[in-house]
Amino acid sequence: MPKFFELAVTYADEKLTLHSPESTHAKTVLPAVVGLVPGKNKEEVIHSVGIPVDIVAKDINERQGRLVDPFARATFDPRVAAAVIFYLAMVERQRLFPEWYTSRWRSFFFVKDFHLRISIEGYAALAEPLKRKFVKSFPRSIRLEIR
Repeated sequence: MPKFFELAVTYADEKLTLHSPESTHAKTVLPAVVGLVPGKNKEEVIHSVGIPVDIVAKDINERQGRLVDPFARATFDPRVAAAVIFYLAMVERQRLFPEWYTSRWRSFFFVKDFHLRISIEGYAALAEPLKRKFVKSFPRSIRLEIR
């Protein structure tokens, strides 16, 4: 197992691209649209990540939710964007090292071995409070490199 798990996450053209140097397969490309639905206490919770809009739109509408691109400059949501990246990184790491990370709960305790390279189109033009909130949404033990 490598000392650090590296993952490059790139947002461009309404798509998220994931690639790890440890991976032997092509890059993973997913739609960046996230489905949010009302949860307990009327707070929105993430319902779907990386699923095409035409597949989840009906279910989201039935639950009185909404579809949003949390990475787009106009609708940037630092909390949702960080949660999506963290979730996809955990899934990718578990997929690459199934023999070590046999359970998702166990893998949450080994977060300190993360190095995320994040590239978001239009990130430089965002307001400083949004950028700070985005960075603070990740566990402090994760090494972040944001462009």
